Amino acid sequence: MSERKKIQKGNSDFKYIVGNNGYFVDKTLLVKEFHENDDHVLLIPRPRRFGKTLNLSMIEHFFDINKKESASLFTEFKISAEKGFCQAHQNKYPVINLSLKSVRASDWDACLLHIKDVISRVYKDHKYLLKSDKLEDFEKQFIEKIILEKGVQKDYEFSLLNLSEYLSTHFGAEAIILVDEYDTPIIDGYKEKYYDEVIKFMQVFMGSAFKGNPYLHKGLITGIMRIARESIFSEMNNIGVYTITSLY
Repeated sequence: MSERKKIQKGNSDFKYIVGNNGYFVDKTLLVKEFHENDDHVLLIPRPRRFGKTLNLSMIEHFFDINKKESASLFTEFKISAEKGFCQAHQNKYPVINLSLKSVRASDWDACLLHIKDVISRVYKDHKYLLKSDKLEDFEKQFIEKIILEKGVQKDYEFSLLNLSEYLSTHFGAEAIILVDEYDTPIIDGYKEKYYDEVIKFMQVFMGSAFKGNPYLHKGLITGIMRIARESIFSEMNNIGVYTITSLY
């Protein structure tokens, strides 16, 4: 008799849940659906507690070239039956997974500090690039500057684009970029009267990473609502918006 699955409360890490015999509703075919979608970038607005973060974690573990040990996590799920797809794409791409859901602030200066901290942590996840023999010294200096949070605002505005370039150069494969709750700092900016500043930052930060980025393989963005879609992505013709009612 197999051990009964446990409900993991308050945890959105796919590896932890599956690895600890947690109860997981099989949504693994979403991995293939995301990859084969005609839109280069997908924006999925959903209310909180809809499993967005867990799905991003699942997608990260499937595609991430740095997480080849995660392949065994998928063996009992539906995606494992897609042999050709798995062979071609599983653990074949560098993945950037960034969450802005913790970026809450009462003014723009504090918001920017939070954003710098989030980006610094993401760069730390890829600090092995500092030892790459495929990157130039000035690129490594930029990485170090971001990790130490010593960059100016413009450095952070282009940090997502730059990291995708460095990863693509290092691995010889385009990057997948995942951004969770991109609109949290924007919603706070609207409430706390620094909307113009945060929108200006996000237009460059998101726009440079997701529009015309030659190092981008696929992008997936989640948010709470469509409030900022037109102001940030208005000039992007490669993004598809998938709301709860999109199929109806």
